[in-house]
Amino acid sequence: MVALRNPLVGRRRRGAVSVVRMAVCLLALLPLQGRAQAAPGLAGDYAGVLGPLHLKLHLAVSATGGITGTLDSPDQGAIGLPCADFQVSGHALAFTVPSVHGAWKGEVSADRKTLTGAWDQGNPLPLVFKRYTFVPAAKPTRADGVWLGALQTGSAALRLQLHVKSNSEGREFCSLDSLDQHAMGLECANAVLQGDAFSFDVPSVGGHYAGKLSADGSSLTGEWSQHGNSLPLTLTRR
Repeated sequence: MVALRNPLVGRRRRGAVSVVRMAVCLLALLPLQGRAQAAPGLAGDYAGVLGPLHLKLHLAVSATGGITGTLDSPDQGAIGLPCADFQVSGHALAFTVPSVHGAWKGEVSADRKTLTGAWDQGNPLPLVFKRYTFVPAAKPTRADGVWLGALQTGSAALRLQLHVKSNSEGREFCSLDSLDQHAMGLECANAVLQGDAFSFDVPSVGGHYAGKLSADGSSLTGEWSQHGNSLPLTLTRR
């Protein structure tokens, strides 16, 4: 039986950019984890089983057609393993998971509900992913909801809107809108709520947010980080 090895999320690459440029590149950057042109309707959440391991694949497609994705192995406590090297040709799809030296290759069904292929980590094994429907939590968490804030860059402000929801398994999901740049639905990854602390990544722009919920749950106070630079960002519940 082949299991995922070294299920560790790699560190985000850091580089020196100006504060103003950091905010502007929210929209400008192409996805960092894959630039293949996606088949329509490929974005979504998929579940599969590899031997005793339950796996979840999360795919997002940018406005320019670039694909990003993460892989979860909940049984091993490995969440948000970044996928890379996406390749799409017709119904064929392939990608790698560098942190565990693995790769998946297969085909997308015509209805975009099934990904049939094989996982290769030195010994190829069949691995079929099937799209699954989001089932919301019976009771929303304190982070769930719509949040508004603005990144202050000198005399300019970049308005942001965050959508957070949790599912029946207790996992947080979110997406980010950059309202002034008309960049809507930027997919989050690694969204985690621990006590009053809430954090998430936005892989398509290399961003990370970490904040703390107020006692009354009306605001999130924290910092937005992007390529080695940080700005304060307070989000208020709408």
